[in-house]
Amino acid sequence: MPLYSSIPPAAGRRQLRKWQITVLRSAGLLLLTLLGCMAGLLLLDDATAPLSERLFRALWNAANTISTLGDLESLNHGQKMFMIGAMFTLISVGGYAVSTLTGVLSSDDVLAYREYRRVEKSLASLSGHIILAGFGVISRRAAKRLHEAGNTVVIVEFDEAAAQAASSLGYLTVLLSAGRDEALVKARLDTAAALLVTLHDADRKLALTLIARSINPKLPIVALDDTDADESWLPHAGATRVVLMDELVSQALVDSLAKAMSGS
Repeated sequence: MPLYSSIPPAAGRRQLRKWQITVLRSAGLLLLTLLGCMAGLLLLDDATAPLSERLFRALWNAANTISTLGDLESLNHGQKMFMIGAMFTLISVGGYAVSTLTGVLSSDDVLAYREYRRVEKSLASLSGHIILAGFGVISRRAAKRLHEAGNTVVIVEFDEAAAQAASSLGYLTVLLSAGRDEALVKARLDTAAALLVTLHDADRKLALTLIARSINPKLPIVALDDTDADESWLPHAGATRVVLMDELVSQALVDSLAKAMSGS
């Protein structure tokens, strides 16, 4: 699954715009061909009917013949020869346009951009999901357990390699840039069920907690802190609960030791 960031794939976006321009040009060329065929049929029409009737007949015959839905039997010899040439011209131009348009749409850059847009739409519809900030060893295990429990998990990361790893495992992943929170908003903190912060960088951890609390004042925020200070600053930033890494590990060691000594 591709990453989402505040900067979309530029090459794919440019090529998609080129495709849209080519579509408009092809449509314009088709219209000009139709009008040209209509004009040719009108000039070669030797009937004595009123002009309005001949105009409509020319348009009808041009549209039917070009679209290959009609036949040439109702046309005179000059009109038939003209329309045969028009059809060959249209087939050549149409074939070139179709091959060009198909080639642009199937290019890797365009496919990457379309996947990017698909992920953006998926993020926009999120509600009740759990956001994990950071994708280290602990966060990976937590994400797996949350996913197995049936939760929708969204990963937000500053490190591109870690974000790519989360994306390769199938998680919706948002790549953040320092000093920019536009992508963070896309993770839908306003509709999330909870936020788990496991980032190692203390400043980013604190800033992310502050931003999350400002976006959603009621959001449950659990933060993992490996500080060696006597008191964590994360509760002051808005964290609902703070899990101290040293205490968590030491308690697990003591519990394991107690079980080993009791023989259980």
